[in-house]
Amino acid sequence: MTMTETSTLTAWLSRTTAATVGRCLTNVGTVASKDLARGVLAGIHVGTTVDPATDRTNLTFTATDSYRLIHVTVPTATDDVVRTFDPFVIDAKQAGKVGKLITRKNAGVGVTFTVTGPVFTLSTADGSGNVDLLTGHFPSYDKLLTPENTGDLPRMDADLLAGLLSAMSGVISVSRDTVAHVDIDSVSMRQPMRLSATVSDVARVEAVIMPVRR
Repeated sequence: MTMTETSTLTAWLSRTTAATVGRCLTNVGTVASKDLARGVLAGIHVGTTVDPATDRTNLTFTATDSYRLIHVTVPTATDDVVRTFDPFVIDAKQAGKVGKLITRKNAGVGVTFTVTGPVFTLSTADGSGNVDLLTGHFPSYDKLLTPENTGDLPRMDADLLAGLLSAMSGVISVSRDTVAHVDIDSVSMRQPMRLSATVSDVARVEAVIMPVRR
């Protein structure tokens, strides 16, 4: 299911969670396709999961250009007001600009985001911004995030890999004091490389990049 033109969703995020969401909007979208003709591949898939241990709602942000994929899980805090909702896809380029609203130090104490019809709106104490929703079926990605087998490392496109690592770092680099490490899953030359990084209580980032044919 996806958000329809008659759907309405409102969520309130504390400053800490909002800052992580802001970094997601500005960095996850860099992995999306730059070709608007590719529909939802030029967007960021926004969804929710429920943590069975805490029963809290997690926010998820996913983007892919069909050669690489990034998936971020953001845990919500006790003072966040977020319920599970049907996923939707927002324009990645527009989202990057709006995300900067809540990465500024003076962006207020909290952020409200609302989805009404075909528009995603993000509001802070300092202003608000709108992002268009994209229609279409976002590709299934769960299986890509699950390792299948190990073997020799594949050969990767250097520019694509550098861009993926930059997006991951942009999400989890909370401060200069935060040391983030990226774990790499060793896979066969015909299988995608999987990368993951976690900063406790901030975000978990998972990424996939397809190998280059030798």
